[in-house]
Amino acid sequence: MPQLLQLVCSALWLHLAFCCSSIRIKAPTTDVIARTMELAAGGKAGVTWSVSLYPRGGSHRQSLCGEGMMAWQSVYGYVGIDSPPPHLTTDGINERGLTVSEHTLRGAGYQPVHAGGLNLCWLDLTPWALANFETVAGVVAALQNVSVVKTVPGGRFHWAVDDAVGGHAVIEYVAGTLRVHNNSVGVLTNDPPYAWHLENLNTYVGLSSAWPTGDEGIQVETEIGATPSVIGHGFNLMGIPGDYSPRSRFVRLFYLRQYAELNDGPPRTLDSALRLGAGLLNNVFMMPGTVADDPKHGDHQLSFTQYSLLKLPQARQLYFKPYGSLQWAKVDLNRVDFTKRSTMPLDDGTLGVRDRTHEI
Repeated sequence: MPQLLQLVCSALWLHLAFCCSSIRIKAPTTDVIARTMELAAGGKAGVTWSVSLYPRGGSHRQSLCGEGMMAWQSVYGYVGIDSPPPHLTTDGINERGLTVSEHTLRGAGYQPVHAGGLNLCWLDLTPWALANFETVAGVVAALQNVSVVKTVPGGRFHWAVDDAVGGHAVIEYVAGTLRVHNNSVGVLTNDPPYAWHLENLNTYVGLSSAWPTGDEGIQVETEIGATPSVIGHGFNLMGIPGDYSPRSRFVRLFYLRQYAELNDGPPRTLDSALRLGAGLLNNVFMMPGTVADDPKHGDHQLSFTQYSLLKLPQARQLYFKPYGSLQWAKVDLNRVDFTKRSTMPLDDGTLGVRDRTHEI
């Protein structure tokens, strides 16, 4: 099998990337970009993801889209979350704090190949941005002169891009047209496109951050007391969607973050922002078997949260956690040697539980 065809076949699992979610939290000294990757691939163990260090000056010369695609030499070093060979980077943060999160968008439609122009394979957009830019504005400006093309089978995506100077964007290609949105709400999931999700938030204006009154004006005294009355708690969120569909995850992440920050106040420390980010990701965390398998695929691959990330653009730090671990790990980009290429498994094979029996 020719090498390029082999690489393409290796990439075909990307069509199974059903769900991804990301949300931004503002901390006193840095944003926290919280993100999950859900995928129906890799069996019960999931895909063997890697945390990979890409050095400054590294070359990218071969594309899954074939000949005529852009090549580059990295201006900035970055740490990416990579698939198994051919090592497709699906997420990452660079040494200047630019972060990119790749999310499935089945309705995406890319641009035609521009003969004699700059053509970028859609699978290369994440590493290209991380290797060459330090701001969202720089990425967006460069894309005006580039055709992002899809010439081989594989999943379709849109991208959440954030930087260390307050830039936040959603980059989409719909019907062959580049659409750039200011990610003002700091949330991204999957289909439909981003603007639809913004309008859909208005559907849930009946939710409340306050304790419900019980509607005293219509209460009736009964043998069990005044009815209707508030019994228990949590009713302010009655009606918030609890399923794992992209539209429901978008709504849930937005309203839960907004209410948490309204009632408890914005995070006052980095630790409190990390806890809020991790807690929000727990609300979209998928266990195998909870999302029905699409019988058309015929391979009985179940979607689940294969990894979770917390990215800190201003602090230049990356926290990661595989499905099989209960403990976060961290890479501090400030202490990384960006003159060499290296990689390590995202999952160290342990549950991450710390035995504290000796402290009792």
